[in-house]
Amino acid sequence: MLASAYVSLKVYRSYVQQYYLITDLNDDVWDNRTWDFVESIETKLPNLSLTALPLKAMKAQYFLYNDSLVRGLELIEETIKEGANPYIMFPEAVKAKLYTAVGQIDSAYYYSRKAYDNLPRNAFHFAELARTLSAVRQYDSITYFFKPIKYFPNQQIWKIYLASITNYMDRIKDSEYAIETAKEALEIFPNQQDLLIAAYFVIHGKENTVKALELENEGKILFEKKLYVEAIEIYEQADKLLESNYVFRENIGSSYFNLKDWTKTIDNLKVVEDKNHDLDGIQNYMLGLSYYNIGDKVNACERLKLSIDQNFEESSNAWGILCGTNF
Repeated sequence: MLASAYVSLKVYRSYVQQYYLITDLNDDVWDNRTWDFVESIETKLPNLSLTALPLKAMKAQYFLYNDSLVRGLELIEETIKEGANPYIMFPEAVKAKLYTAVGQIDSAYYYSRKAYDNLPRNAFHFAELARTLSAVRQYDSITYFFKPIKYFPNQQIWKIYLASITNYMDRIKDSEYAIETAKEALEIFPNQQDLLIAAYFVIHGKENTVKALELENEGKILFEKKLYVEAIEIYEQADKLLESNYVFRENIGSSYFNLKDWTKTIDNLKVVEDKNHDLDGIQNYMLGLSYYNIGDKVNACERLKLSIDQNFEESSNAWGILCGTNF
């Protein structure tokens, strides 16, 4: 009974610790725990996390980020020697990270390539391989290793690829492939903000992207102050820099709606649709009223019906007044 209680206590303690380990793994942040916590991490009973990762290899990353590389490498070597879930190649990927940190790029490439070859669709493995390829200036190889794993698709892998290649667009041979991949990312992952910014970097360049996002904030402040003419000017500048971002056109359309310029409201919101983005209930409501005010009742009622289906309540009232009571 004492032995059973001891084992249960060790396992319970490990599960509590793993909450923090898995959080740090997902965030890739390894420098916000105390040394007492790091030293106390249970790695023997159990030796695998709830996600089947070797706990020693996870623990090693704390040492990597806290300038204790020798101790981190010792833990990795122990993990490989013990053969704790060897099929996922997690220790090899961490080892590649350790070697990259100390500038031993040949070793980093060896282990990152070994991890990738055995489990290529793992985002961590691809990230370490891309890192080492960048270090040896084999920029086109990043694309080469991305192509076989592109269409699964894993948003983390796509983000890693775009972020890795963005600094070398003027040095890679097939920049068109990278740009087309970035454009695909905008369609496949429309709600992943970090990935979208990485895609904009590739398509439009970092400088244009950063400037456009700064202008967007300026435009938002002007819009909230009801300075719609001034907001439009700012949003149009941003749109020229980052034309693949439909949000600027949405904001321009909203500004024109508030100015009661119905034709320009319609023109700008239709541009958003032409970029293969579905309008939401508020935008279809704005279109409905805009069409009505230029005398196009058919399109007005069609848009209001769409808005009703999207649960925008104001459209029901507008429908009753402008289109009748039955829908």
